[in-house]
Amino acid sequence: MKPVLTADMMKACDSACIASGTPSETLMERAADSICSLLREHFDTTRVIAVCGRGNNGGDGMLAAVKLFLSGTDCSIFLAADGDAPRSDENAKALEKAKRC
Repeated sequence: MKPVLTADMMKACDSACIASGTPSETLMERAADSICSLLREHFDTTRVIAVCGRGNNGGDGMLAAVKLFLSGTDCSIFLAADGDAPRSDENAKALEKAKRC
């Protein structure tokens, strides 16, 4: 895989979007929608296992798993970080949403 953007470049893009008025929650929901769309297009999504870290990308993955679950997919989420490890704010919100499902 060839990266299109570096992590710093993507962080700058996210910051610019947020500064121009797009809430970070909206960016995360859009990322989750894109993940779901790509998974459905290329894979059997009868059963999905999401392995998610404690940053915003992990939050994207958790929200994608929630969306898949709500549409009938059998989903499991594995957290790839110690339960007491600090999480980004958006990741913590995604984790709470996943727990409610």
